[in-house]
This record gives sequence, structure tokens and C-alpha cells, in this order.
Amino acid sequence: MEGVARTLSQLRTLGLLSIIILDCGQQSTLDLGTEQANRLAILLGKFDKHNAIVLENNLIFDTQSTLLWEILNAGRIPVIHEYLSSYVTGRIEKLESESMVVALVKLLDRLTPSEPPVKCQKIEVGLPSVPLACIESIIVLDPVGGIPMKGETSMPHRFVNLRQEYDTIMSDLKEEKQPRRSTILGRDIAKAHRQNLSMVNAALSSLPPTTSALIASPLLAATTARPEAVTQETISTSLHYAGFATVKTRPTKNPLIHNLLTDKPVYSPSLPVDKLTRKDLNGKYEARTEMATLVKRGMPVTVLSADNVRPGQPPFPGTPRLRLTDERVDLSKLTYLIEDSFNRKLDVDDYLRRVNDKIAGLIIAGDYEGVAILTWEKPRDLSQEEAYKQHRLIPYLDKFAVLKSRQGSGGVADIVFNAMVQDYFGHGVCWRSRADNPVNKWYFERSVGGTKRLHGTQWVMFWTTPGLKADSQVLLDYEDVCRQIEPSWAT
Repeated sequence: MEGVARTLSQLRTLGLLSIIILDCGQQSTLDLGTEQANRLAILLGKFDKHNAIVLENNLIFDTQSTLLWEILNAGRIPVIHEYLSSYVTGRIEKLESESMVVALVKLLDRLTPSEPPVKCQKIEVGLPSVPLACIESIIVLDPVGGIPMKGETSMPHRFVNLRQEYDTIMSDLKEEKQPRRSTILGRDIAKAHRQNLSMVNAALSSLPPTTSALIASPLLAATTARPEAVTQETISTSLHYAGFATVKTRPTKNPLIHNLLTDKPVYSPSLPVDKLTRKDLNGKYEARTEMATLVKRGMPVTVLSADNVRPGQPPFPGTPRLRLTDERVDLSKLTYLIEDSFNRKLDVDDYLRRVNDKIAGLIIAGDYEGVAILTWEKPRDLSQEEAYKQHRLIPYLDKFAVLKSRQGSGGVADIVFNAMVQDYFGHGVCWRSRADNPVNKWYFERSVGGTKRLHGTQWVMFWTTPGLKADSQVLLDYEDVCRQIEPSWAT
């Protein structure tokens, strides 16, 4: 707990004040809740001259009360546990921590516009003039850690796009039956993950899309101190609070600080799992499994393909397929996105002639904020029918584009890339890029299979198919395809 207190104090120094809701788990009692809340308040005071304050009644949730704002104005950190006395009846009630978090977010959001200003200002809300609280992040610290990926024995999601993945992940967690995740500290782990994600989803649904949540273990949140096992669950709603000076600091791998400074997870969510390794004490490489999960409302992802054909599966030659001129596709928005991303004019007619009869899939993030256009290509010595029968049709990433205004922010590129390689073209895709393209480092990090310079050309080839040998037919077909594609840029 001391390490967590140190991290929260560091966030306070950075201008991010926390409201802490403490959940003592299944063994919770009034005495234990009070003891742990006071202990945390004392530890926070050890690292920060602004004393924390333990709240023991539910007046904080009263919309007509100024108690919360008086505490925040004084620069103090409120610590709330589950057992609160009613300011009306005086009776002590046990409240669910998840419900308290959602209620507190809604209370604060009543004073937060849908588009928060860069600098917080004072507003009138029927109460005395109070500073506007801008909720930056909801932090969930739980011994179960980040949300686990399906099929992975220990690797958590690094990023969750709620508008795309929430229902799928919740369903996956219901099906989770691996013994390793059955119980921890007497808790059903899959159920705990579902509760955490459900709470975060409910809280973020009423907040601006820029607000994020971070789910991590207390041990990870206290990386600078590495305390002994922490058994309490701490849920902290961090606020960008008026009146606090913002200071610069060196980058850190503490996920709470890293996320709040960069609005990104420590490790990019589109990095292949096998590239997330580190050396153990014996010098051997092992997967980095202790990771936080960054969660955002995100954006919807639309995937289009030929009717009755799942993306990633080639349609039978001669059957109807998706075209970029179909009414399902907004060609004008698609063209603008490509030209904005590449900073080049597209020869639309020539491009349509080249790709319109072989679209493998169209993956669109948001309202044409990012896109992946994939085509079915064939080796030049085979007909379409022969390539289909021999399973040698190649899924080729023809265009990967993100609006300039969304590059480097919001995870648009990661969202599109992950949808492509994890959900629809998991068997592998190939693509090419100019040798001097500054994006090649990003491509290289995500190419599970490898890269190859195509000698005699200006191209570098990338692929996501693992385990290909230099003389494999698949790799030879990839190179053949990458060499024969003709660009469709306007001269």
C-alpha cells in the first residue's frame, strides 16, 4: 500500500488529484474498512504535505452538498471506504464500490461540459462558485490485474476499445474456464474481471471520449516501491484539478503516470505478443505478462467484405464481391482519408480499375478516421481459378491510412491494425512500403514474420505470417505480389 500511496502522491505533484474509493474485498468489515482507509491516509501524508481525509458519511454523494469541493479546493485527497453513515438517519450502510465509482463520476460529470476546456474555469451550478473538475482517468487497482486476452495464458489486453470489443470480451470472460484464473484471494477471477470492465464501461459512458480508464494490479501501480502483496482493491478517480501547477518529469514505466502523461498504454496494443519479452534472472526471455489495461470508449469498427463471405476467406471465383463503388462504401470519404494520410492525390479511376474486382476486406475505424484496404492478389503465373484451388490467393494490405489529425493519438492505427491481424486475417497478410518511409519502424515492429528488401526496387516487404522460411512458397508468392503491384497516384 505504501508504494500505491507514493504513486498517487506523484500524480498529485503532476496536478492530478485523486478521489480514492477503497474496497477491502470479501473479508471487508466496518473495522477493517476504517483501519485500511486511515492507514492509506497516513501513508499519503507521508509523501505529501497536503493531508488526505477519510470520509465516513455519504454526504459526499449529495448533489446539494459542497463538501467534496471544499476538500478538493484545499488540495486534500478524499479516501472513502464502503461503510458510510447516512447524513440523514445516521445509520451505517455498506455500499458497493462499483456503484460508488459510477455515482461519483455522474456527480462530477454534472459539472463537466461534454467538451471540457483546456483550462478549467469556474462555473455556477446552483452552488457557490466552484472549480470545474475535469475527469482525466478512472484507475482500478485490483489483485486480478489487467483484462486477460482470449486464448492467452497470462497476457492482458493492453488496450480495450469499448465500442468495438466490450460485448466480445465480456462473453469471452464468461467462457473462461482455465484453472489458473479460477480463484485469487477467494475470488472468482473471471467474475472480478467482468465486474471491473462493466464498471469502467458504465462510468466512461457518460464522460467525454478523451477520458480513459486504467485497470492494473496494485503491485504494478507501485512499481517504484514493489511492496508486499496488496490485498485491498483501490479504485481512484483522478481529476485534473484547477489550481495545481503542471510540472515536467522524466518518462516512467509506472503505468499510472505513463498513461496520464501520454494518454497511451506503456506497450503499444498492436505489438505482437511474442515481441513483448524481457530477460528473466537466468538471462532467458519471457513474456511481459504484468501489464495494465487501458480502456476507452473508443470508436466503432466497420468491417466490409463480399456478401456471405467472412473477411479473411476468399470468395469463389466469379461470385459477387465487395467493390469500393458499392453503396455501403462512402467513396468520397475514403478518398479524402487516403489522400490526407499519404499527402498525395489519388488517381481514383485508375485505383478502382486495379482493385475493385479483388477487394478482400475494408476495415473502417470511426467515421473514416482510419482504414485498411485489403485485396486478394495472385502469383502472376496462375489464373484466378488456379490460385483459388491451390490456396495461393494472397491477402495484400493495399492501403493503410489514418487521418493526419488522428495520427499518434487515440490509437486509431492500433485499432485498425489489430482488427486486421487478430480478428479477420489472422493467418497472415503482406504489404510493402517505400524504403525511405518513416513509418517503416512501426511496420517492422508489427511484422510477426519479418521484412525483406526487394532488391532492384524502392520497396521493403513486410508480412505477419509467422514461421516462413526463406524458400517457402508462401514467401515467394508474397514477393511476387509485392513486385507486381502498380501504384495509382495522380501524376
